[in-house]
Amino acid sequence: MSRTVLLSVKPEFVSKILSGEKCWEFRRVLWNDISGKFVYVYASAPVKRVVARFQYSTVYANYSRAELWRLACEGAGIS
Repeated sequence: MSRTVLLSVKPEFVSKILSGEKCWEFRRVLWNDISGKFVYVYASAPVKRVVARFQYSTVYANYSRAELWRLACEGAGIS
């Protein structure tokens, strides 16, 4: 059974996600159930609402930071 995943994201990064500049999301902690395919994006203060839903294809959970950065640096939306 899949669960809903809700990610709280700062509004500045939400705009990058919606524009396509940011295609990767980095999290220190992986949610418990990764069987669900949809993630809802909650824009934190001052917006304070769900602003998007996306479907993910792969979760890279067992990679080092260096390996993840090599994979994602082009679409990370951060430096």
